[in-house]
Amino acid sequence: MGTGYGYFTDEFAGTIDWQGGNPLESADLKDHWEKWNVAWGNLQVIITPIKGLVWTTNLTGTLSNHATSSFLYNTFGGISTNSIDFVEGKNIQGHQLDYSHNQSTSYLLNTYVNYNKLIGKHDLGAMVGFEVRESRNDDASGYAEWGIPAQDLRSTALTDHRDGTNSWATGSSYSIFGRVTYAYDNRYLLTANFRNDATDIFAPGKRSAFFPSVSVGWNIANEKFFKVEKINDLKLRFGIGEIGNNSIDKNWWRQEYKLQTNGTWLAQKTPNKDVTWEKTRITNIGIDLGAWNNAFTATIDLYNKKTRDALIEQKMPSHIGVGSSTYKLNKGEISNKGIEVALSYRGSINHFNYLVSGNISYNKNKVLNIGNASYLSGGSFNRTLVDGPVAAFWGYVADGLYQTQAEIDALNAISMEKWGVAYDAGNIGPGDIKFKDLNGDGRINDEDMTSIGNPWPTYVYGFNVNLEYKGFEFNMNWQGVADRDIYNNTKQCLENMNADWNSTPDVWNAWTPNNTQTSQPRLGNATHNYQLPNSYMVEDGSYLRLKNIQLGYNFKKSVVSKMKLSKLKIYVGVENALTFTKFKGFDPEFIGNNNAEQGVYSLTQYPQSRSISFGLNVGF
Repeated sequence: MGTGYGYFTDEFAGTIDWQGGNPLESADLKDHWEKWNVAWGNLQVIITPIKGLVWTTNLTGTLSNHATSSFLYNTFGGISTNSIDFVEGKNIQGHQLDYSHNQSTSYLLNTYVNYNKLIGKHDLGAMVGFEVRESRNDDASGYAEWGIPAQDLRSTALTDHRDGTNSWATGSSYSIFGRVTYAYDNRYLLTANFRNDATDIFAPGKRSAFFPSVSVGWNIANEKFFKVEKINDLKLRFGIGEIGNNSIDKNWWRQEYKLQTNGTWLAQKTPNKDVTWEKTRITNIGIDLGAWNNAFTATIDLYNKKTRDALIEQKMPSHIGVGSSTYKLNKGEISNKGIEVALSYRGSINHFNYLVSGNISYNKNKVLNIGNASYLSGGSFNRTLVDGPVAAFWGYVADGLYQTQAEIDALNAISMEKWGVAYDAGNIGPGDIKFKDLNGDGRINDEDMTSIGNPWPTYVYGFNVNLEYKGFEFNMNWQGVADRDIYNNTKQCLENMNADWNSTPDVWNAWTPNNTQTSQPRLGNATHNYQLPNSYMVEDGSYLRLKNIQLGYNFKKSVVSKMKLSKLKIYVGVENALTFTKFKGFDPEFIGNNNAEQGVYSLTQYPQSRSISFGLNVGF
């Protein structure tokens, strides 16, 4: 397969030409290998020195080596060959080698003591423990191009490379945790937790934080005055507590320098030694209901989560000229409020047993504070503002397509007379997306950009069905989200033919002078407003997915015993079997690169794989 070239005019508005490599060809002409060596182990020791006292110790360790190498053959000028002769001292033009190596070690040690004592109607419990984590990660990577000598390719990439990196990182954390529980007559319940965490991700003096929580409960069903026979459990709960987050780059409190060609060192960023834990306070009110001997159960939770000291990136004051233009500090505040409901019902008819359960949650995300910034940028398509959700999509509101050049000229004439600039400076033509003039000033500019979508689902739900009949088992799990938007950035690549990308069939419905009754913009290049952030790219990201489905059979004990076994089960299952969605991409179930770039679907997003499994479960 050779490099593809093409050119056509037909009845399309304008012309399109492209040239470049074919992705299938590129995959064929790339030699790639990857090697993993992983060793891990786990040790658990449980000691019971006295009745009611249990001492548990766990030690887990991992050693990992990961190496990858890719050699891409020259594809310039058409058909290429895989028969490459490496001759000592000979450089082969146009080929590229990538090599990387990673080695990591880690261990986790936790030890805790549990004690439980029942004294009459008083049920007492206590737990205290300690945990330590240590890790080390070593990375080396590089690439060579435009000529690779006939020596060890790995050495070439890491020494004679055009570019490369070598880095190492260590991390450690220490925790002390405990819990106290008390119950009186299974009616009045109290639980208190605490943990103190410390990590070297933060600067000295900011590494440790204390996170307490307490909850109380009242089981009304156990009161003498409660006379509803069919209800066996009715519990009211209230809890309040804090949790912490340290998922940030550990080097934000350290200054970093880069050696310049003139021999001087240049600061790479402005560190902040005051950076510390993000803290979230959670308040919860809940109800637990059980009826008909817990054949029916229901749980309802109302929650309010308020995050403070959220780490945000702020612009440096103009009078500071050292390091980067931004720095990080704990100034953000975020609110999440919602409700969670879970229901289940279990029953039996003769030999037929069934369990049906479902859950649904509602959540409202809102930013309360972002420091002294007017907004926080999240890449090209996301922006965080006060009173809005985190990383809302930000862009122009699409308002159909321009139909004629006369329409565009009329708008430009008015704008030129009033402002001295074109109405829409996006090199527009007939068939391009028309943006709304939100402020009504007669021109399209940044002031007409607004929030155009929310990447966070308002509703998350799921339901399960479990059936049993004379050894047969059938299980299926559905999950879905609703009221969620996705910014489909692949449209800008796959539906416009502005580069040497593969395209979707939607290009055949693109606007032309003879096909004006369409919402699909004209085909063209990367200069017009099709490439600007706009609501045309925002799609409904709601979906319902059959996540798992499984059918199995448990052989009768009479059969299993003859085989000297305690259990024998065969099953077949499918994961990601069905998906119902309006989203035009491959898969609506994906995770953004980070919270600041949530909900942006790009060419690097791979769909969830559908897998079919056959299994045999044997017990001896």
